[in-house]
Amino acid sequence: MGLTPPLEGGSERHIYELAVRNKNAVVLTQKGSDCLNKIELPVMNISSFLRNISFFMMCLLYSLKLLLVKKYDLIHIHDNLLYFLVPLLKLRYKVIVTIHGITGFHFYENKRLWFFFSTSLRFATHLISVSVNDKKLLDQTFKHVSYIPNGVDTGLYSTFKVPVEKKITFLGRIHEQKGLTYLLEAFTSFKKKYDTNNTLNNTNKRKINKIHKILFLY
Repeated sequence: MGLTPPLEGGSERHIYELAVRNKNAVVLTQKGSDCLNKIELPVMNISSFLRNISFFMMCLLYSLKLLLVKKYDLIHIHDNLLYFLVPLLKLRYKVIVTIHGITGFHFYENKRLWFFFSTSLRFATHLISVSVNDKKLLDQTFKHVSYIPNGVDTGLYSTFKVPVEKKITFLGRIHEQKGLTYLLEAFTSFKKKYDTNNTLNNTNKRKINKIHKILFLY
């Protein structure tokens, strides 16, 4: 059983792959998930804040139901805000938590917030990190942490025929965790030696404009 909002990205794909491989898995999620065997909860999609809070509240209500009637052998949590449900669910279930990132995230960088998040995570049966560096940081606080990287199906690329161009493209979420500072440093070195066309694609126009201004300084 996975608990996660249906957001595009590594965590959603991670859960989708787990659900495909385990036919007995049930995914608790918001409406819009690609998973087949799922329970969709109603949320307030007015803003990202209200969406996350309402999703947490609905998951809390569903967790109370799970305490009354045991339905699963294992609970697998993926969403950061749902870490607070670990102590409650641990009363009746084994609880695994996959942490999809801590470096650069506010809940970790703010030590006061991290105290409450980490306190809840201590109740987990086991923690999984998708990052080697994050595992090293988590090992400083927790005893049972494993590193399992997100898999990449390279067979998908054989179906695409893309012409070779002198172009460096970043396609993804604008976030410190994605290592954009290293990318900007690399752009600097490349632009001094090669004539390259550097492109960053993201749906957040405000962040893209900010990055473009930084690139212009280089």
